[in-house]
Amino acid sequence: MPKNLLTGGHIQNGAFHILQEGLPIGVFYGWRYLGVYARDEDNTSGLTNGANGPVFAGGDPIWKDVNNDNIIDQNDREIIGYAEPKYFGGISNDFSYKNFHLNVFSVFGG
Repeated sequence: MPKNLLTGGHIQNGAFHILQEGLPIGVFYGWRYLGVYARDEDNTSGLTNGANGPVFAGGDPIWKDVNNDNIIDQNDREIIGYAEPKYFGGISNDFSYKNFHLNVFSVFGG
């Protein structure tokens, strides 16, 4: 877990957002999804759901094991995204012809 981290706060859901110095408000914090196990045999490392939990099998999600201990738990959460776009903007245009008026407004961001 990163240093100087506040979790479980009152920003939206709290459980999946963090506050950390130097990062924007509302950073998404959770487990990184890598896909789905197609068969039981695909879990070659024997990842388990928690220290005493079951071994992941076919049809279960594949989560990134951040600390490489073969256990998916709270220690495997990481920053997975940002709530705010890097940029945003818009463009507008008005068309008029006789008694016909059209306004086009587009918003973009990413």
